[in-house]
Amino acid sequence: MNNGFLKVAAGVPCIQIVDCDKNAQVIIDLIKQANTQNAEVIALPELCICGYTCADLFTQPYFIQKCENAVNEVIKSTKTVHSLNII
Repeated sequence: MNNGFLKVAAGVPCIQIVDCDKNAQVIIDLIKQANTQNAEVIALPELCICGYTCADLFTQPYFIQKCENAVNEVIKSTKTVHSLNII
């Protein structure tokens, strides 16, 4: 924080529907880019790991596990980004 201001980044990932692994990598890249630009917070769209229009896939255990694995990969790959809050 500088003079009461907070530097916020808006991450807009170019995602592929249902490709959780690729989407996670795009998100990781955005987080790292925001960190290099000294952002203190990055906001990402809801459902950017899986894609918004997955319809009935949201109820499939395999798909849910793929999403969870992708989220864990984002967490693991951005552990070195200490000063950035992800919302």
